[in-house]
Amino acid sequence: MTQTPATNPQEEINIRQTVKTIAQYSPLIVGVTLTLGLGSYLLANRIPPTYRSTGTVMSVASQAGENSLINSVLISAPPLPEGVVEKALHSVQLTNDIWRRLESAGLSSTLLAQVKTDMAEELATNRFRRIKVTSNVDFNQRGTYEFSANAESPEAAQKIAQAAMEAILAWDKGRAQASVTLAKQTYQAQLTDLDRQINLTSGVNRDSLVTRRGDIQDSIRQATLLENAATGTLQRVADPVVPINPVAPNKARSAIVGSLIGLLLSLIAVGLLDLMRRRINDADDLEMLDRPVLGQLPRLKASDFRNGIVKAASGGGVLYESLGFLRVNLMTRTEGHAGPRRFLVTSTRPGEGKSTVTASLAASLASSGLRVLIIDADLHRSTQDKVWRLGELNSGMLQLGSALHDQPGAQPVRVAEHIDLIPAGRPSRDASRILSRAVLGNQLAGWQQGYDVVLIDTPPLLALADALNLATDMDGVIMVVESGRTHLNEVKRALKIAQNAGVTVLGFVLNKVTPKHSTYAYYSYSSREASGS
Repeated sequence: MTQTPATNPQEEINIRQTVKTIAQYSPLIVGVTLTLGLGSYLLANRIPPTYRSTGTVMSVASQAGENSLINSVLISAPPLPEGVVEKALHSVQLTNDIWRRLESAGLSSTLLAQVKTDMAEELATNRFRRIKVTSNVDFNQRGTYEFSANAESPEAAQKIAQAAMEAILAWDKGRAQASVTLAKQTYQAQLTDLDRQINLTSGVNRDSLVTRRGDIQDSIRQATLLENAATGTLQRVADPVVPINPVAPNKARSAIVGSLIGLLLSLIAVGLLDLMRRRINDADDLEMLDRPVLGQLPRLKASDFRNGIVKAASGGGVLYESLGFLRVNLMTRTEGHAGPRRFLVTSTRPGEGKSTVTASLAASLASSGLRVLIIDADLHRSTQDKVWRLGELNSGMLQLGSALHDQPGAQPVRVAEHIDLIPAGRPSRDASRILSRAVLGNQLAGWQQGYDVVLIDTPPLLALADALNLATDMDGVIMVVESGRTHLNEVKRALKIAQNAGVTVLGFVLNKVTPKHSTYAYYSYSSREASGS
């Protein structure tokens, strides 16, 4: 039985991500495509038109046959080897012949000078644009040759093509005449010499010279006859005609090619951008990481938190609904756990909103009747005191830095119903040593008494090792990922670090999701102004 190969989920996600990226940048892709297409059309519109005229000749076998009478008066050129016609046409000899023919063809002096300049440059560079030869011949060199000429006007194209075809036909006939012409020239030289001798001689010798002179004159007449009857292997088939439409520029083709180039370049640019800076936009982008998305929190404005985090989390709006998903998923994954459940909340980098997510989750848990303790363990950049507006409460509260130095003080401060907080206190340069696993573990055993859930807000995984020092004593890590800004590679690196440290990552909270990226029927969470760290 043949087994169907399994599909690689990561390949499916990569394809889906690529399609999604293309869709995301579709306005840019369409804009670049249309811009280059329109630009190519307008540029082609400004290019002077080029016209092309074509003449055709046929290559035939030698016309000499078995008829002795014809053979006696017909001289035929030998067959042309492959490529000789093109080489001959682009030689100095035929180029000069073409120029002579064009000088009497009625071209304007300006155009004639331009044609001469172009053809001289083509001879020097061996790149020919004005006149081209296209052959369609068999292995016996029988077939057709087309002579195409390009010019700035229809009449000029026809005249240049005609001059080229006449020049090549004359050259081909000259090949057949060459031997006869040479013989004729020899007879003419002999005749001249005899005339000189006759003028100097008298008597019988003079009569003999006169007789010989008559014989040479007969030979010259025969040579002239043969010279006039000589034929080449090329015969005229179709003379060039005056073209009606230009062959260039092709505005439609230019627009299509420009559009295709624009599309290709924009797709390559988007692909490179996607590879180098692939960002997490929605839950689908996290599927390949083998961790569930526990919840998606919508992006809100700072004004949405005007009445406090509890009001925003329990006011029945979009944040309330999305926090409900997060709370249910989180508690379900740790169902059956004995004692307080302890979760560490972190992110890959600063600014993803982990502190606001921690506070919002605490408010949602408390609304279901659970008692929650928040510990702000970010001793470098504490945020929970700002989120809960502790400046409006009494000072003298227990602070994490002091508590870890065995300085017992007041109890954790009550920030909302069923929610207590141990703030981080002042930033500490010695935070990593203070947050050692042993010290915090001893204190945590006492602090967690009387609570159902303990949430610890820690620094980002890619920034500091503090979260790793604490995570091994937790029931799991909740990783906050900011939609539209966090890169996929950053999340992969954070998961790798957690895996190497033996830390359990329960799943992701996709934060600050915009409506177009949400897979649920609600908007997304927390603006940067309200995101915390």
